[in-house]
Amino acid sequence: MDGISPHYRELDLTIVGDALFAVQPIIRQVLDGQMDYLFTAKEEAHRYLYEEIASLEKLGEVKSFERKQWDGKVHTIWRYRWRTACG
Repeated sequence: MDGISPHYRELDLTIVGDALFAVQPIIRQVLDGQMDYLFTAKEEAHRYLYEEIASLEKLGEVKSFERKQWDGKVHTIWRYRWRTACG
C-alpha cells in the first residue's frame, strides 16, 4: 500500500479485497494512505469484527442491505452491513 497511495491518492480509490485483506495491518495501511476499503469477512474467521459490528448496530451506526433470490430450487440471501466514516 505504501507504494500505491502516494501515486493514486487523488483518484479517490476504494481498495477491494477478500477476508485475507480484512486484518488490522492492511486496514491501517489503507487508512494511512487516505484511501477507502471494502473487504469481505466471514463470521467464523473474524469473530471479533462481528462482535464489534453487533455493538455498533445497537448504537444505530451500521447500515444494512439484504437481497433475497429464489431460482426455483434454492433460496439465496445476500446480507451486507457497513459503517462509514469510522476513521
